[in-house]
Amino acid sequence: MQTSIKKLDARVSQNEIGQVYDGIAGIYDLWGKLTETYARNRALELAEIRDGQHILEVAVGTGLAFHEIVRRNSHGHNLGIDLSKGMLEKAEQRLRTLGQTNYSLRVGTAFDLPLEDESVNLLVNNYMFDLIAFEDMGRVLSEFGRVLRMGGTLILVNMTEGERWGSQIYDWVYNL
Repeated sequence: MQTSIKKLDARVSQNEIGQVYDGIAGIYDLWGKLTETYARNRALELAEIRDGQHILEVAVGTGLAFHEIVRRNSHGHNLGIDLSKGMLEKAEQRLRTLGQTNYSLRVGTAFDLPLEDESVNLLVNNYMFDLIAFEDMGRVLSEFGRVLRMGGTLILVNMTEGERWGSQIYDWVYNL
């Protein structure tokens, strides 16, 4: 029995993603809280963050997960990167409420992480792979592997075809 997989390749070029997300940064939290909360919380649970780690979040967005990462890793080093300056500005606003300085946010790409080899204990990535062309996914995963320490943890949260009531709404929005 053969299973068929429905593939939705990236519809926005890497050069345009920053602009697209700059445009929706002001309203993204509403979407993120409505549709991503369960997966984000589960990812943080699976990450088993231990204070003092070197943690990288790629595609940090408005910092919904990164805020919790920084809070839990108050004596560690936390770096968040994103292609969108607008999303990073929202993340910075959110992080100021913690009153901590153990983090940095940078504009960056998953294809060229600004870190040394084997320098990260934990790498978190939420909802980015739908924005990567299929033929480029291996390059991103190789880059993730390059910066992860031996025995490090990679947490990936990605989209799937929904099975619950209302999941077709997301499909409709995605297709827009």
